[in-house]
Amino acid sequence: IFFYYLTNTSFGLGNDIVLDDLQKEQLFADIYNAALWCDQNPTGSALQTAARFNGIFYGSESKFEALQKIADSFFAKFVYLNGNPRLIYDGHAYAFGSYTPTIKKLVNQANAGEMIYQGGSIDNIFNVINVKWNNPDNFFRTEDVQYKNSASITKFGERETTIELTGCTSKQQALWHGAWMFETEATNSEVVTYIAGFDHFDVLPGDLLLVNDTLRVDSQTIGGRVSAVSGDTLTLDRTSGSGSIAVMDQTGVIRTGTVSGTTATMSGSHGYVTGAVFNTYTGTLYGNYRVIAIEESEDGIYAVTAQKHDPDKYTRIWANTV
Repeated sequence: IFFYYLTNTSFGLGNDIVLDDLQKEQLFADIYNAALWCDQNPTGSALQTAARFNGIFYGSESKFEALQKIADSFFAKFVYLNGNPRLIYDGHAYAFGSYTPTIKKLVNQANAGEMIYQGGSIDNIFNVINVKWNNPDNFFRTEDVQYKNSASITKFGERETTIELTGCTSKQQALWHGAWMFETEATNSEVVTYIAGFDHFDVLPGDLLLVNDTLRVDSQTIGGRVSAVSGDTLTLDRTSGSGSIAVMDQTGVIRTGTVSGTTATMSGSHGYVTGAVFNTYTGTLYGNYRVIAIEESEDGIYAVTAQKHDPDKYTRIWANTV
């Protein structure tokens, strides 16, 4: 539906957005991958997909506003990045089915500076969320489904808000939308900003980062650069304990291995270069931050804003069933 409205020349944006071949390839890939995410069945029932749209536009909104309302139904934003139209959807950063998200960059004091952290405010977190949806069993009249988070209510008291989900004709989808709103605000409240160099030229909003800040007192991991390469054995510029390590190979792909002191042994021959960034990590390799904004403040210098990433967010969201 998003694709159809975007490209339709009668009532959509087909005459308003003119794309070259590369722009089409990027945007259409965004839409296709988002469609795969929407088509998953979190409850195991083929009748209940993660997101679907069944709405009517009466012309009171602009075409762009209509397109964004469609995107809202699957937690997405239609944006222009460096002059290119892109669809950034929330599910891109989370595993589902056979899809596993990839980390775009390793970040530490070796390739980033001026790391500043900000916390969220309780004023922005609502734990009672009324979601308006259209019930097909009641002539598509507007009804409410309420999401409530008991743990948050016990701690902070009830904080209530009401939202309207355009094109939603599923009570289950409306409930998930309320749960998503709470989980996104409550568990991803920490934001980090930093300055990076040209290695961030291909970073986009929605990309995952593995950030290692050795200046934080609560940091349990170490980051730096590779000082020497001998096949799959790397010498690091600092002692890094023992455990798991992630290193960017010469093609820009994040690879994993094990570390002991200043020696890292990588799994598989992928080609590494002196000066490559590395971070040690614990548990499963997940990005711990997700980019929400990036700006080229001057040539080759990028200001990055990233939000704390919780890889288990959708596990809690899908657990809410009507």
